[in-house]
Amino acid sequence: MKTQVYFFKDVDYIDLDNFSASDLVVDEGSKVNGYTALTSQGKVVNQDYLNSQIDTINQIMTDKSYNNWPTVVDDIQNNFSGLGKIKSQMGSDSQKHKTFLINASRYMGLSVDELQQKKDQLTALNDGKTRNIILGELNMQSSGYVYASLNSMEKVINENLLPYIDKSFLDNAGTIDRQNETALKIINNDHLFAAFVMKKDDVLDGQDDALSLKQKYVGTKGSEKNNVYYQYLIKRVDLLWGYPEIAVEKDGKAYNCYLIDVIEDGDYKIPVVIFKDYVNIFASDNITNTNVDIQNFEVYKVPESAITHEGDKTYLTTLEKDYFTNKVEVKVNKEENGKALLKVSDNPQLSVGTSYRVYP
Repeated sequence: MKTQVYFFKDVDYIDLDNFSASDLVVDEGSKVNGYTALTSQGKVVNQDYLNSQIDTINQIMTDKSYNNWPTVVDDIQNNFSGLGKIKSQMGSDSQKHKTFLINASRYMGLSVDELQQKKDQLTALNDGKTRNIILGELNMQSSGYVYASLNSMEKVINENLLPYIDKSFLDNAGTIDRQNETALKIINNDHLFAAFVMKKDDVLDGQDDALSLKQKYVGTKGSEKNNVYYQYLIKRVDLLWGYPEIAVEKDGKAYNCYLIDVIEDGDYKIPVVIFKDYVNIFASDNITNTNVDIQNFEVYKVPESAITHEGDKTYLTTLEKDYFTNKVEVKVNKEENGKALLKVSDNPQLSVGTSYRVYP
């Protein structure tokens, strides 16, 4: 199916004084670790950036937002259209509020203790001193793909928000301005989440299996424990091999990922997938319109005109010795582009090479 796919990356970034892409001693997009110097000379972590992050954590803790993250997500959604134009609103209450929302998205889902730890790390950097630009010394992700810029969408649409999204959130996410700004950015190379929307009654192969595994690991098929569930699967990569696979296309090639969740929202549902491979392929994507193979199973393809109907039953008329006919009841999975797709496992009476009659 052709659809909009939304990527939820684990993005870490930091503002440095007098920093540009030319300062990097490695190529943008290359994989780096926590011990490699990324610039030839030391840099100072921008203090306005640090103070803004610290203020955001203080407000989260004062407002006790950690007890109701979905409310913050709703607030973010209501302000989508202005989140990429903060600098044009300098000094206004609106600017301050939207800055808080952008910053808050990177701390969403954290506990009080985890928030305090983040605050302590930021405070330790806030001394105006020149530092070696090494991930480990900046308390950033220990490894990932390095870049010298990021956009507002990457700041907001990240994996921390994923447990709290709905269809309305995805429908409006594209209105965020994507203007680039300079910053040292790391995208986690270990995993990548993605989500897309489809109609509730459309067939999604593996949906029941994925939700059964979710029930097994966190005790529910609903969304109330999504944050715990997604973090659990990040840590337990060995469990992913048991999940059904679907494929997402890019530049004409299909890349497999694991279907881990299906969020119901009215007449629609939101499949959530995780990539453990090919993260570098999609690392620069935010939203893309592409094909998703939601039915990753073997099918027989026959012309729609070969299928006949009698009452509530469906038939394919097979031929033996190119003459004798036999009307075989079949189950059609779906019809598309003039073809009827018959799932192999649903039609054991058929086999490869079976001849059949096509009606004009």
